[in-house]
Amino acid sequence: FQLEIGHRDFRVHNNFGDPEANDNLQHEPMFPGWYGADQAIWKGAAEWGSRLRGGSGDGDPSQPSDLGSGEANFDFFFSGRATSNGEVGDDTHGEIDGCAGGVQAFTEFFTNGTGFRTRYYGCWLWVDGPEGDWQGSGGWLDLQGIATHEFGHALGLGHSSDPSATMYATTSDGKSHRSLEDDDIIGIQTIYGVRGMNKPDITEVLVEGDLVTVTGARLAPTGNEVWLTSGASSAGTDPIVLSGLGSTANGTVITFTRPVGAWSGDLLVKTGDTGADLSPAFPIDLDRCSEPTTYCVSSPNSTGTGALITAEGSRSVSRSEFSLRVTRSVPDQFGLFFYGAEQNQAPVGNGTLCISAPFFRLAPIRASSSGVASMTLDFESLSGAGVIESGSTWNFQWWYRDPVAGGSKYNFSNAVEVEFCP
Repeated sequence: FQLEIGHRDFRVHNNFGDPEANDNLQHEPMFPGWYGADQAIWKGAAEWGSRLRGGSGDGDPSQPSDLGSGEANFDFFFSGRATSNGEVGDDTHGEIDGCAGGVQAFTEFFTNGTGFRTRYYGCWLWVDGPEGDWQGSGGWLDLQGIATHEFGHALGLGHSSDPSATMYATTSDGKSHRSLEDDDIIGIQTIYGVRGMNKPDITEVLVEGDLVTVTGARLAPTGNEVWLTSGASSAGTDPIVLSGLGSTANGTVITFTRPVGAWSGDLLVKTGDTGADLSPAFPIDLDRCSEPTTYCVSSPNSTGTGALITAEGSRSVSRSEFSLRVTRSVPDQFGLFFYGAEQNQAPVGNGTLCISAPFFRLAPIRASSSGVASMTLDFESLSGAGVIESGSTWNFQWWYRDPVAGGSKYNFSNAVEVEFCP
């Protein structure tokens, strides 16, 4: 069977209970605005794309410049988050409780192509990558690799007899399933056909304020549809759709105003009613916040180096994916992150205080044996003058104990300035 056009978009119900499934807060330009399990599953879908992701194939350190190698008239589209696992036909991915012997995940689908549902058993340890989690203890499974395999079932492929193929029935950890092999590519091309010469394409997406300019090839003169990822969780799978858009410059440019609710994710152009009329999904970054910037100095501690702070994840206050991380702190010693509106640079303790009062302190935490500490902010728990709102800019720093050092026996990291978005 072929998956119908209306069921090639999917959502992720991010209910994965393992912290390792959502600890990747690394910004990935080819998969903007989403982290953890959402990004890992999204990458699994992108591997089946009709051309290299974003034109370069970047986005996965395990297969550089090779992400998106299906070369068929088929492309998945990431619609955002789901509010539940839904029903078969809702095109969702999510975790369920329990085990089923050696089964790690499974995909249910309608053989007439009207949708699917993929579920992952919660008894396994799911990790989100991109690569460091592969060094973990035994029993873990690579979420991206298993998702790639399950997306293959959703688009109509069975198991392969080739042990190197993504669609081979068994795996030790799922990692090898990330990359399509010849047998997988032949399978998807057999079902959907080799990518057509007239298939629309996208080469660049430019965002200036609320104006979006899409540059590509073989766009329709009139009647184009543009699909965009939604920032709101939904029970269904439909993307945000703009219809009836014309193109200029001989079918190479479409411009439109960013619709309410659209978020960073995928952008796709539909020019007709077949798979050959869907462009490959292209990354679009609608997060208009500037990147966090570090400032001030970090003074050496008893380990011989200075603690360094970074801000990771989404700066959207409507999400819960913003994290502070410090490295090179004193191992196994307590510290805390604190923040304020104004910057400063004054000698205090054994280091430099980089923020002016008033300060707002977060809960104390202990650095690991390697001197690393991290915390994901819960925006809803902040109150009073320390509330972090859209459009505000705050400065963050790490204070920590250093009992074997001389002087005041405490120190500071450098600081980071962060702008927050809706």
